[in-house]
Amino acid sequence: MHTTVIIPYYNHGMYLHAAVQSCLYSGSEVEIIIINDGSKERHADSYIAKAAALSTSVQVVHKQNGGLSSARNAGISSATGELIQFLDSDDVLVPGKLRMQERQLIHNPDMIASVCGYALSDHHMSVVDRAGDSISPYKLDLESIAFRWERGLSIPIHCGLFRRAVFSDIRFDETVHGKEDWIFWANLLSKFDDCVCYLPFLGAIYRQHDRAMTKLANEMAESWAVASNIIAPTISKKFPDFQHESDRWHQHFYRGLRSASARPSVSARRSEPRFHKYRPQINSVIDLKNYECIQSNSYQSDPLITFVVPVYNHAEHLVACLDSLKFDDSDVRYEIVVVDDCSPDPRVLEVLHNRTSGSRISIFRGKANYGISQTQNAAAQFARGTYLAFVDCDDFLAPDALSIIASAIRDNHSVDYFFTDRIDVDEQGNFIRVAKYGGYKWIRPSGDIARDLMFGMVASHLKVIKRDVYLAANGCNPLFSGVQDWDLALRLSLDATFSYIPHAVYNHRIHAGSVTSSIRLGQMAQSNELRHRVILKKFQRSAVAADVFVSWFDGHQTLFDIVDVISDDFRIVFRQKCELPLEQLEFLREFNGFFDRLELTSLVATQLMGFLGGQDIRIISPVFD
Repeated sequence: MHTTVIIPYYNHGMYLHAAVQSCLYSGSEVEIIIINDGSKERHADSYIAKAAALSTSVQVVHKQNGGLSSARNAGISSATGELIQFLDSDDVLVPGKLRMQERQLIHNPDMIASVCGYALSDHHMSVVDRAGDSISPYKLDLESIAFRWERGLSIPIHCGLFRRAVFSDIRFDETVHGKEDWIFWANLLSKFDDCVCYLPFLGAIYRQHDRAMTKLANEMAESWAVASNIIAPTISKKFPDFQHESDRWHQHFYRGLRSASARPSVSARRSEPRFHKYRPQINSVIDLKNYECIQSNSYQSDPLITFVVPVYNHAEHLVACLDSLKFDDSDVRYEIVVVDDCSPDPRVLEVLHNRTSGSRISIFRGKANYGISQTQNAAAQFARGTYLAFVDCDDFLAPDALSIIASAIRDNHSVDYFFTDRIDVDEQGNFIRVAKYGGYKWIRPSGDIARDLMFGMVASHLKVIKRDVYLAANGCNPLFSGVQDWDLALRLSLDATFSYIPHAVYNHRIHAGSVTSSIRLGQMAQSNELRHRVILKKFQRSAVAADVFVSWFDGHQTLFDIVDVISDDFRIVFRQKCELPLEQLEFLREFNGFFDRLELTSLVATQLMGFLGGQDIRIISPVFD
């Protein structure tokens, strides 16, 4: 049976990739419809593009913001499947959910919906709470919906799989902004009572987010009152005491919830913590009409090096950055191209306008915020140098940086990509450490830079790349903004030549709290996808497996097996052997790209959604010796 999964999306884009990926691992051939309900968050287009790139079965419908019910109804109108699955953009399905529920509906043709169990998780899905059961103790009929809803019974909409016929005359109520699931279930069971079956397995994970309890309590109380008034005319004839019992619950529970939320909390809830193997073609040809030229440099000679400075805010550090690019005593031909990505901080323009007197500097400003990848790509097209040297606007170079780079270029004309060591400094520019070869404690130069890049972005600051090589590779991929430089280095490592310059000429500013846990997990997912993609293209798996085992898995063999399976080709299998603690879960999230197949419990497989690179997954029993 063909299933359509409807995913309303409004401002939870950082989780959208995981939601879509979980559908693709659901064990069924699916049509996935993302309903963009007028999302206004900054990177909405990028989030949608990344999710849509996972599979050709994903389509996107754009609409004006109308709320959750409106988005779901729009999805129903666009769906072609015989079965309908709803999934909020920040939640995930457990692998195999759709396949199991489809089978139940096939064997029970009189049933109009199948319902499974669910679990709660923190917003990173690192801690999953399987305690409690709000579905199985209750009969799934109209009486339970009327008198047990929120009084023990709760059925998140993504637990259900529905026959399309259900929606011939039932839709989600678009007049409410809460309790829409309760209204839906009441309408459904008033028409199809005793036609919903339960399948006792964990099929979905509901992600919980931190919110102000007082605000949440007030919203819930108002939504309950509105929803009960909508439901009452439908079911009061069969259950005359519905409205009375509903009002009594409203008075008893929500008044107490409001009072409790005004008092200090006694104890805080723990808040810890295939797929399309082809990406959309990257287009490095930027419409340069979207950039205003503030100044065009008057440097006459053809520069050997263009220093590329992408700018977004950081006005307080931009002066030091630009001052570090003054090499007045050098005979090396160079220019500076600065591209401001429409910084909202007005001080940035003040700094840039004060720099218009320099003959070597060109300054451009985007008409909108396009992101780091497109900004660097635009700068590369404005540049005239044979080589591009990338300097972030809050960082700065050492006085001898240009001479060291120019000397390396003179000695190695055939090299496409040079990179140096760096010095990490704090926000005030005070020394923290020298970061050699990318700064990873576990990576040392092996003599094979392409291999080393698999384990981390060793070819970082200062990176100097031939301009024609950069443009031929289509520059940075906006789909990987955040790890775009690593993506570029990995792609170039397939053909280009690299050279490591063991001198710390780049000062990298570390900002307090600059990398949140959410950003870190997002980068972890992207880096894993990058590894997996390059492994598929270049490396012999046996060699990679040996390197992985020595470099990463030593000391953890009791947690999992690495199994080499020889068939028509060499395959590497990861087999889980016990419950994985959080440290090993995060390890697996980042490095599962080294494996062709993952043999995991359903829970761990679900926690990896959004972090996978398209590998096969085999679900194993959760019972360990």
